[in-house]
Amino acid sequence: MTHFKPLALATFCALTFGLSSHLAAAQPAGDEYTTQESPSTMQDPSAPQEMEISDSQLALYAQAATKVEEIRQGIQEQMPQAESAEQAQAFQEEAMQQMVAAVESFGMTVEEYNQIATAVQQSAEMQSRLQELM
Repeated sequence: MTHFKPLALATFCALTFGLSSHLAAAQPAGDEYTTQESPSTMQDPSAPQEMEISDSQLALYAQAATKVEEIRQGIQEQMPQAESAEQAQAFQEEAMQQMVAAVESFGMTVEEYNQIATAVQQSAEMQSRLQELM
């Protein structure tokens, strides 16, 4: 079975199913985050982050994103056939497993896929580069 970080998977789910990026960026409460940090030392999670993405990485992302979109469309077609909430959840879980496998089949981790997806969402230049590769 594939192992991945829960936050990375939550971000992947949010990006894949079109949920708010603020939901994906939410950090869990816990001891690992202190309340003693001043606002000036905390990083704004909505601020664009500089990330160097090569054309080859972007091309792999484009291929993975295309496959993820196919799976997402398939689950949307399948959901009305669910006879219960449990079956709908099973459909979603199966789709997520397929999406993770698709991303990994292109040599990417879910975290890398999420980072590139976020960079593309935040940068018109990245969107343009992606369009050229598709």
